[in-house]
Amino acid sequence: MLRAGHDAYTLNQAALAYLAEHKLPCAQLQALTALAPAVWTGQTAWQAVLAQQAITDPRHVRLVTEGVLLGTVVEQGVATDLAIVSDDAGQFDVLTHVLCWIHAERVLAKLLGFNDLQRQALASARSELWAIYDALKAYKEAPEALLQPRSKPASTRFAPPGPVMPASIRP
Repeated sequence: MLRAGHDAYTLNQAALAYLAEHKLPCAQLQALTALAPAVWTGQTAWQAVLAQQAITDPRHVRLVTEGVLLGTVVEQGVATDLAIVSDDAGQFDVLTHVLCWIHAERVLAKLLGFNDLQRQALASARSELWAIYDALKAYKEAPEALLQPRSKPASTRFAPPGPVMPASIRP
């Protein structure tokens, strides 16, 4: 969608950073780095590059294609700090990736505290998230209310104090 109307495949620093971040095998990354910077026009030309570089594994083809498409939108001026809000689907893990608020809340809802303090911290974090949602909903209905000074911020903290899970079992 961000590259609508463009059929370029751009291998630049943004594309290479994406490929490195997503663990493209070193040999393929080095071969593509030697080609950069480069731009190919059209899917046929891009498919020829993939064949020339012997990139045939479906995962690698997808990854490299995602990288050069990202390179294209960055080359067209899309800011690299653009936030992409999604449901945590992997194909949206580009640029700055954030979860839709309901998906973030679902993660909190799945957490279990090991003691009363942790359970209270989780409940507090979920309450604060819903308070932020309520404030956003109220703003949508009456945006001028945002111009009024507040006596305190909507949230003084978001993360619960201390680890909710012991470090030994964190992912």
